[in-house]
Amino acid sequence: VSSSFHAAYVVFCTVMQAFAMRLSNVGWYEATGVVPQMIVIALTDIVLLVLLSEISAIGLMLLKRLLARCKSAQLSINAWFRPPEWIFADRYAHMLKLVAVVMCFGPAAPVLYFIGGISLLLSVTIQKFMLLKVYARPRPLDDALAWRSRGFLQALFFLHVTMAPLFYAERFHAILAATAAAKDPSKAAALQWYPGATLSE
Repeated sequence: VSSSFHAAYVVFCTVMQAFAMRLSNVGWYEATGVVPQMIVIALTDIVLLVLLSEISAIGLMLLKRLLARCKSAQLSINAWFRPPEWIFADRYAHMLKLVAVVMCFGPAAPVLYFIGGISLLLSVTIQKFMLLKVYARPRPLDDALAWRSRGFLQALFFLHVTMAPLFYAERFHAILAATAAAKDPSKAAALQWYPGATLSE
């Protein structure tokens, strides 16, 4: 068992080094890189999907109740005063997307962990208030959704375990190449093509 584990570990490290070498020139942290874009997406989701969506729901409800005063039939008044439906699918998709972004790119940008936590905390607080004051009673849900979520979260955990060493190896290789470029340009060229090379070689 130990020899098999050691062989798998060597293969895993080799693959991570190869990927790190290929990804070191991508520019993850540039202004138009993937990591800043993921941070912007996470922050934008807080504003658009957590705050503005519920503020618009409150505004729409108040507008409908204001227009209901112009109605004379009781059925029309009841229809205008009917609370909006709480759509679970949209909020569930937003939660899964946020968790996927945090689990995948959190190792590259740890600030995403804080952004994700704040977003979920705000979402829970606002949704509780909206369910009590604005929305109609939601539809009942069974445990099938929880089982599907379990499989998705297991896949995200595997992705997190895979992406964490990849980003760490990529940063190490990028720092090593930058240090080598400052000391010896030929060594930097060697590091660009051989990720296992070090400054002492």
